[in-house]
Amino acid sequence: MGRYTYNTAYSRPEQAILYDASKCTGCKGCQVACKQWNQNPSPVYSDDYTFPGSYESPLENDGDTFLHMSFDEHDGGPLGVKWAFGRVACHHCTHAGCVIACPTGACHHVDGGFVDIDPDKCIGCHYCQTGCPFNIPKHSERVGGKERKCWMCLDRLDAGRDPACVSSCTSNALQFGDWQEMVDIANARVDYLKPTYPDAVVYGEHELDGLHVIDVLQYGAEAVGLPVNPKIPLLRTGAEILRPATAVGAAATFALLAAARYNSRKYFRGVDALEYDNELDETFLVGKVNQKGFDHMPTRGDGEWTTKSRQEILEEVVDSEKVDDDNNKLYEGKNSKLKKLGSDTLVVSEKKEGDK
Repeated sequence: MGRYTYNTAYSRPEQAILYDASKCTGCKGCQVACKQWNQNPSPVYSDDYTFPGSYESPLENDGDTFLHMSFDEHDGGPLGVKWAFGRVACHHCTHAGCVIACPTGACHHVDGGFVDIDPDKCIGCHYCQTGCPFNIPKHSERVGGKERKCWMCLDRLDAGRDPACVSSCTSNALQFGDWQEMVDIANARVDYLKPTYPDAVVYGEHELDGLHVIDVLQYGAEAVGLPVNPKIPLLRTGAEILRPATAVGAAATFALLAAARYNSRKYFRGVDALEYDNELDETFLVGKVNQKGFDHMPTRGDGEWTTKSRQEILEEVVDSEKVDDDNNKLYEGKNSKLKKLGSDTLVVSEKKEGDK
């Protein structure tokens, strides 16, 4: 049975980036190249940036960061420590949750099998974030409240060049070419690594019917925070059925996706301790501080996370005397604020633009 695809009429053949973590030196040259080519801003002065306590910086993507390298340490390995590098960016899935969830068609497949977001069609609804099992699309007010992510440097591809990140790699950890060729190279590399790294895997050949970023991970997927068997939330079936409908169907699609977004709030998407308050339209994340200090990604640290109700969170906040009774200080910062409650509990509160 052939691989699932939404569009087989690509004018260029299916292509992919191959990332070989066993060759990666963690120089982050790809991360810088991505910023530069896409002209995305970065904090320059210390007053604009809080050191996260890790070589991994930033700790997660945002609307101006399409790619960052993750650094994770684990016990074990040939030298007693597993120093795992991961590439956190869009995987350009064949069976793409963002494409399914998008109500306007802004998220769509393009030549080569990649997934792009059309800013002219994007309404900033966040549904692509809900549909993505990797928590990749991010909202950016800087560009008018649109969702953004890696777009595989399609302008460079059209000019016959490799993506900026691939062109910057000095250790040949990144390659770009036809999809099947990249998969064959990845499988041959894993066969070579297996005697020394028994957990080595190819990630992306079969996941979600094939990703267009293929990873060679010598310590396995979990070591870099990737789900072993990524799945799209239950919004998929209803959205696919209702997508071709007319105005009435479109309204039903919006209602279904809104319900799915709420009901799937605890589905694993990089953060699995998430509490949503419908009345105040707030999202709370609660968890233990891990070895990275500020890192609130439970799959990329050693902290154990638990979900608490809004009332429990507010009681802890008030008891800690870190905020006023009206809870105003919970909203310090432009978009969100990481609050430390006691010695080992973190709360993230996200707010809309204009909230007091």
